[in-house]
Amino acid sequence: MSGVVDHDALETTSSGTRLARATAVIIGTIALLAALLGLIEVNASQQASRSELLAARLSTAIAERLSTSSFLFTSATSRPRTRWPSV
Repeated sequence: MSGVVDHDALETTSSGTRLARATAVIIGTIALLAALLGLIEVNASQQASRSELLAARLSTAIAERLSTSSFLFTSATSRPRTRWPSV
């Protein structure tokens, strides 16, 4: 992690004025909040995608069951007669 932090900039900031330190703290806090909001947005987007996928699967399953049951109902009521009714 030592390659990520610029030690010269850190020394300059630590020996800087109160305003410089306060500014650094505020900017760091804003950066952390922005990262947190980004994670929350990604999580919400993934949940929305999962919900859409489940809704599509459910509607397909319902349509499949309805078409199967209507097919079974029509085939059960329209069987060909093996005997003619007596007159």
